[in-house]
Amino acid sequence: MATRAVTHYLTLRCKFRISSGLTLFAPERKIRESFLASPSSSASEMRTLRQKRLLNNSFAYAARTDSAVREGAMNERKKEKLDGVVMGTAETCELSSEPINEQWISSGSPVARSKLVARTRDWCSSLVVWDCTAGKFCWRYGQDEVIVIISGELVLLREDGTERRFSAGDYVFFPAGTVANWRVDTYVRKVAFLKEPVWRPLGFALKEWNKVLRIAGRGVSSLLGAGSNSEHPGLSPGARANR
Repeated sequence: MATRAVTHYLTLRCKFRISSGLTLFAPERKIRESFLASPSSSASEMRTLRQKRLLNNSFAYAARTDSAVREGAMNERKKEKLDGVVMGTAETCELSSEPINEQWISSGSPVARSKLVARTRDWCSSLVVWDCTAGKFCWRYGQDEVIVIISGELVLLREDGTERRFSAGDYVFFPAGTVANWRVDTYVRKVAFLKEPVWRPLGFALKEWNKVLRIAGRGVSSLLGAGSNSEHPGLSPGARANR
């Protein structure tokens, strides 16, 4: 009788269901009811069915837990990457008045504004949004500066009398100590990245030191990751890789 009941159960239709990335074997409710209603069902067969139900529930719980762990790890990585990040739109951000040195102005009445958007932790570099109305002036660059024109136009006046016009999308780099003569016909807005000049040997040493720190940081992260995997031996390989 037991063999007949098992054969009857195995010949019934079953289905595969995908749940949280894992394939689970789950008999339909009507198949289970049919099996339970079978007159040949015995106490041992009932225990076997209950064990299968518990096994299915365990698989489903493990899948949900695995998915939650992966999602939590992804959120933590996103949070780490976004810490200290500054985002905005240069064309629409609000600026504050920053008058140009009157001794630098040669004609017109240019009105300049700016906003310090961000500064590096070592205070050696900064990101600034700057705009100016019509006028003619010279500019003395005390820092290395890269500018990108956002809107309007800016005309560079060369010593030989020629001009170089910069419009939206153009960029130019000025090393510290440069003196440039500018003319703004109507309006210009730019983004400037400024960096304090550093003595070359010192800059090279700092670069190598930062490289060593990055490598050491990756090594520590790898060790921590290995430790976290040992603390969660039940996680799937994919979940351990994502932590």
